[in-house]
Amino acid sequence: MIILRSICKSFDGHDVLNNFNISFDDGSRSALMGPSGCGKTTLFKIISGLEKPDSGTLSGTESMRFSAVFQDDRLCENMSLYANMKLVCPKSTKKSEILNGIQELGLGGFENKPVSTLSGGMKRRASVLRAMLAEFDTLILDEPFNGLDRESKAVTSKYILDRLNSRTLIIITHNPEDAELLECKKITL
Repeated sequence: MIILRSICKSFDGHDVLNNFNISFDDGSRSALMGPSGCGKTTLFKIISGLEKPDSGTLSGTESMRFSAVFQDDRLCENMSLYANMKLVCPKSTKKSEILNGIQELGLGGFENKPVSTLSGGMKRRASVLRAMLAEFDTLILDEPFNGLDRESKAVTSKYILDRLNSRTLIIITHNPEDAELLECKKITL
C-alpha cells in the first residue's frame, strides 16, 4: 500500500499540496482528477520518487518498481520504435512480444522507423507500450490518452487492462471518460 500523510509541496512560495493525505491499495486503479495546477503531476513525481515533498511522509514505495508515461512522451527520437521498446524490456522479453505490442497498438509497419517520423498520437501509444513492457509494480500514467481519437483510446486502454494483472494503476487525467476506460476509481484533488 502506498501511503502519503500530511504532504506539503510548494513552488516559488505557491502551495501546490498542503497537508495532503491519500493512500493507494495494492492492485487498485485510481484516477487523480482536478483542474490544472492542483498538484496532480506533483503528486505523481512525489510517489515515484522524482520529487521530494517539503514535509510529510511517503511509505510503501521503498522496494516498489514504477513504470510511467509522462505528459511529454520522452522517447528517443532518433532511435527506431523497436529500439525504444527494447531499452526498457527485461532481457528475457521475446522479440515477438514487442512486435505483437507494436501491432496491437496500431503501430505495425513502423517498428524500424525512427520515432521522430511518428505522429503525436503514435508517439503517445508508443509511450504507453514502452511503459507496459517495463517491469513494474505500479504504473503511473499522466494524461495517457492525449492526442488519441476514441478508437485509439479504446484499443490502448484494452491493451493496458489486459496486461495490468493485479498491479497498481494511478492515472492523472482531466477527462472522466479516460478514468472509466481504465476502470479507475475517480479521486478529485
